[in-house]
Amino acid sequence: MPVGPDMNRNRFGRHPETPEILNKKKLLSETYEAFGNFLDAVLPDGRAKSTTATWLQHSFFWANFAVDELSPVSELAPETPEEPTLF
Repeated sequence: MPVGPDMNRNRFGRHPETPEILNKKKLLSETYEAFGNFLDAVLPDGRAKSTTATWLQHSFFWANFAVDELSPVSELAPETPEEPTLF
């Protein structure tokens, strides 16, 4: 799968948060927190529970990213340099 500038812009550009996006993120956050609390209550402590929590956190990240992609990437501010500087 080619990456290229368009894919990098979509992945790493800033997607503005509209009221609709914020509402979806709030719902995701509440749902994931409730599910995390459920898992914490029913799973025994140990490696499997810890791994479950880690993968739930990964899933939450990707769900939020999917919601972010609903809005187009905003344009760069004029004072932002075109090429990043290393120092």
